[in-house]
Amino acid sequence: MRRYYVLVFIMVQTREVFSGGVTANPTGEWTTQAARNLFISHPERLEDARALVRDRGRQFVAAFDDAFRTEGFQILRTPARTPVANTFAERWTRSIRRELLDRTIIWNHRQLERLVVDYIAHYGCKSSGSGYGVALGNELAVGTLGVDGHLLFPEALLG
Repeated sequence: MRRYYVLVFIMVQTREVFSGGVTANPTGEWTTQAARNLFISHPERLEDARALVRDRGRQFVAAFDDAFRTEGFQILRTPARTPVANTFAERWTRSIRRELLDRTIIWNHRQLERLVVDYIAHYGCKSSGSGYGVALGNELAVGTLGVDGHLLFPEALLG
């Protein structure tokens, strides 16, 4: 069995999800390139975002943070082992796990990428808006999702 990691960015205000990619080895270089690709692919959608909420994963290196600081973002690191601090990424992780990963046999990297892209399109249609009239800030939440559906943290890769 092979483990894959999915990097997602969630626009908190609109709950829009952007795929950062899928990899078997989430390195600092890979996440940094995913951040650059995010700004190249979706510059107009990120204009109002001002902060990045992320965990303390080793794959989020200084160059990753610098890619966001260059665009005017403030970096907000969640406390260690506190998944509730990144609730938007946690909620999305539970959703994709329950609705897709628990019900699907993933054969390879390409299939997983396609499934994630399709799920993001589905999730975007299903969850548009902030719901219940709650005022949300202009933050961008980021999470690294193991193929088993857990967000990954630096101290122990859960899964």
